Amino acid sequence: MRREAFVVVYERANNKTFEAVVDLKNRSLQSWKEIPGAQPTYMAEDIALTQYIVTSDPQWEAAMRRRGITEFDKVQVDPWPAGYFGFPDEEGVRVHRAGFKVMPSGFFARNPALDVPKPEAAEKATTR
Repeated sequence: MRREAFVVVYERANNKTFEAVVDLKNRSLQSWKEIPGAQPTYMAEDIALTQYIVTSDPQWEAAMRRRGITEFDKVQVDPWPAGYFGFPDEEGVRVHRAGFKVMPSGFFARNPALDVPKPEAAEKATTR
């Protein structure tokens, strides 16, 4: 039985993407080709890198302070795919958009879904 794996390899240093087919049974490379202009899907490294780049920027800190946020370790940075629109300034670079949310301490301990009233209290509230 043939066992093959299709692999996408991203070379971040040179912003190049490659596709390969590997024969798992024989431990051999069946094909390897560069895919010019292609960007692979997000990887864990992209998430960490986006968070680092954003939170290391003094302009980001200033923007958070203007909004009254000073505990930066409680801000979660969520990278999202930006899409490809063929804009000249996006050619040859990996583009991410970042969204933010503040995660207060004890978030799960104070989650409103955990404060569901007991059935009899809920019944009284709905039968007024």
